[in-house]
Amino acid sequence: MIRHKNDQDLAQTALTISLSRARSVAIFVAKLTKETPSFKRREYLAIKDCIEVLGNSVDRLGQSVKELGRAGHAVAGEDFMWKMSNVQTWVSAALTDETTCLDGFSGRAMEGKVKKLIRLKVVHVAQVTSNALALAGAIVGAFGFLYAAQPQDKTKTDAGYPPGIGVKNSLIMLGVINFVGMLFTFLVPEPKGKSLEELSGEAEVEK
Repeated sequence: MIRHKNDQDLAQTALTISLSRARSVAIFVAKLTKETPSFKRREYLAIKDCIEVLGNSVDRLGQSVKELGRAGHAVAGEDFMWKMSNVQTWVSAALTDETTCLDGFSGRAMEGKVKKLIRLKVVHVAQVTSNALALAGAIVGAFGFLYAAQPQDKTKTDAGYPPGIGVKNSLIMLGVINFVGMLFTFLVPEPKGKSLEELSGEAEVEK
């Protein structure tokens, strides 16, 4: 069970915000196909693929929000780690979906206002999702390790802790989790100090 409610609430809030913004972007991209009279063929295909993967991202983030809530009530160390592993897997997959959407607009042939609008909105969601993934990883590192590092022999565990997987196996698992998190950090492009409106071109449209 997560001992510090504030940490769970923070991660839950981050995931909820990520889910909300992912839904908003998915709706925005879907509306583009109805409100814009014509697209280049590559633009249309990229938008169609983007709608699909953003839908997957929304589903996975929704699963993550629910699973994190269940992890907060887990009693056994293995059950807690399993649920947190599910959260990290689904949030990581959601982040992959978001970057996959961006990949569809790569290349000079895709340059234009549509690409700028979609790219900036999706990049923003990806950054929020990346933050949520980092918070989930922090919970595993701060609290899950205490459970997982307990000896497998229940007669040797610390008072109040169930059997775990041992210190060595826990360190290996934590190292893998951190490495995966680092890889996803490099996948998310940075806005380079510019506002979302500047990068997307929305500021110019409003003038």
